[in-house]
Amino acid sequence: MANTVTLNVADDATGSDATLDLSGNGNFVYANNTMDPAGEAFATVDASDMTGTLDYTNAAGLEETITLGEENGSDTLNVVDGSTYGSMDVIQNFNSTAAAAGEDMTADVLTGITGSANQVDVSQAGSLNAAFSAAAQADGAAVDGDFFFFQFEDDTYAFADTATDGTAGQYDNGDFAIEIAGVHDLSANNEAYA
Repeated sequence: MANTVTLNVADDATGSDATLDLSGNGNFVYANNTMDPAGEAFATVDASDMTGTLDYTNAAGLEETITLGEENGSDTLNVVDGSTYGSMDVIQNFNSTAAAAGEDMTADVLTGITGSANQVDVSQAGSLNAAFSAAAQADGAAVDGDFFFFQFEDDTYAFADTATDGTAGQYDNGDFAIEIAGVHDLSANNEAYA
């Protein structure tokens, strides 16, 4: 069987209404931030019907929902330069489970984050804002370039104080932030990323 990927683009849609549906058994590389010469990007990318892998780069300044395929191999997401606290992307169907010994790698990867992020305890946080505040405080006491993650109300969030005009130890709209549906371990101690 030939490797194929089918693209289905919503007609006459731009920005927050634009949808890209992907299906098929081929591996696919897509940069949402550079493909359209007019500068438009898709707010919704649905790869849930793909059985091949997806290598995806998100767009800056646009809240995106990216739905990955399940049991389709290891997807790679390049999101560090696109998702911010003020325009936070959401990833659905993310797989952070290590494959059994001798099996192919199946865990999805957030480039530059998975395998190196530090977990922050936000169990005392009464709101998502308070949880981000705890992550920002941990970041303010850490080495520049470190990523942090926490779990809040059964979802996982990654954070880094990347805004050059912000205050260390505080989060703002320009800092890197992303939501990953479900509970995931993005640390170096997670054998999925060892």
